[in-house]
Amino acid sequence: MGQLRQSGIVTSLRGPGGGYRLTRHPEDIKLAEIIKILEGSISLVRCLEDNHPTFCNHENSCTSRIVCMKLSQMIDQFLSSVSLSEITDESWQEKVIQIQHTELIGS
Repeated sequence: MGQLRQSGIVTSLRGPGGGYRLTRHPEDIKLAEIIKILEGSISLVRCLEDNHPTFCNHENSCTSRIVCMKLSQMIDQFLSSVSLSEITDESWQEKVIQIQHTELIGS
């Protein structure tokens, strides 16, 4: 919670009934923002992170890196499109479960 407080996502309140409160409406807070605050990066591999030290001689010609870069971008776009309010909405959760079920049974 300390990282979220320092970043301004939550504020702490003291005393009876205190705790943490969101500083913005849940629909204005995207999952990507929270993950980046808590984890630092959404990149699948270190060579895609902004501040990575060069550690691989094949970095510029690595085909795996290209795939990981594209997948990382897709994950970031998805997480940037989902708000905190959406993941607490039961109807959104039901839609995700239906999608997963459909993919599992191949319908």
